[in-house]
Formats: sequence, structure tokens, C-alpha cells
Amino acid sequence: MINARVNGVTICCATGSRTVATQKSRDTQKSRSKTPDTKTPDTKTPSGAVPSGKIPGGRNPHIGVKGNARLARTSRIAKRKDISRLQRLGNKIYTRGFILAYKNSIGPSSRIAITVSKKVDKRAVVRNTVKRRLREVFRTLKEQLSQNIDLVIIARKEALECNYDECARQISSALRSKRLLP
Repeated sequence: MINARVNGVTICCATGSRTVATQKSRDTQKSRSKTPDTKTPDTKTPSGAVPSGKIPGGRNPHIGVKGNARLARTSRIAKRKDISRLQRLGNKIYTRGFILAYKNSIGPSSRIAITVSKKVDKRAVVRNTVKRRLREVFRTLKEQLSQNIDLVIIARKEALECNYDECARQISSALRSKRLLP
């Protein structure tokens, strides 16, 4: 078996087959790869800390939420039977964009559940946007509530037309009408 190398190609004379030399195949693989050979500079500072306004992975931080100012899991009603019971037996307040069902809470703090059905909009992105707005409204109003309540907010089609300020105004005025907010 005789191996000859010509212009970066190794030829095996015994079998007559040709194989690409290792160096040449590496060069062609690098040129064909989708990612560039050079690494992009790391977003971390020399001390290893992440610069303000950025989080690892290149994603943008949550806009409008500072620090750990998110609605805690303990502030959410998770069980379907609890939500159904509140919708059936709770006191109801009707606004243009929402139906609020509430009942006094037996827990140490107020809790919320938000329902946005496919009747409101078939796109999940739109429904999730409405839910995020309502969660933030509740998070900001939670400390002002005069008593601990369990609250279910059911969105109507008109909720799609509401921006954050309009949602906050409707919900706070509805809660004030029942003297749940000062």
C-alpha cells in the first residue's frame, strides 16, 4: 500500500481510493460552518459582573420590573377547583373590560387568578400580554387592599383595547366601589 500526497489530497494506491487530508478537510469545514471562527466579545466586565441593563444569554431584562418585584407564587390561586368556586360563589364586579369575582381570603395575603379565554383572542401571545398587564396591576394594588381577598379576573374582548393605565383604572375603580381599596 503506497500513500502519495498531492495538493493536500492523499491517494492510496493499493485500493485506489482518495481521501481528503485532515488539514484540508478542517479548512473546508470551517469555511462552511454557519458560525464565525472568531468569538464575539463576551458581555461580561473584566471583574466577571454583568453590565447593568443586560442579563446573561443576551436577553433583555424585564422592562418596568425592578429587582425582585414580581408577583410571588404565594399570591396566585393555582387550583382549578378554587378558581371555579370563586367564579360561582364569589361576589362579582362588572367593568367594561373585566369581570372581577372576589371573596374574603382565609390565607395570610391576597391571591389572584387571571382568566383570558380563547373567546377573547385565539392568539396566545395576545392573551398572555393581557395576563401580564393584569398581574402587574394586581401586584401594585395588592398592598393597598383593605382586607385579604381571593380575586379572579376574567377578561372580556374589550380588555384587548386597554393599555396598562386603562386596566389599572378600571380595576382600581371597581375595587374602590366595593370599598376594598381606600
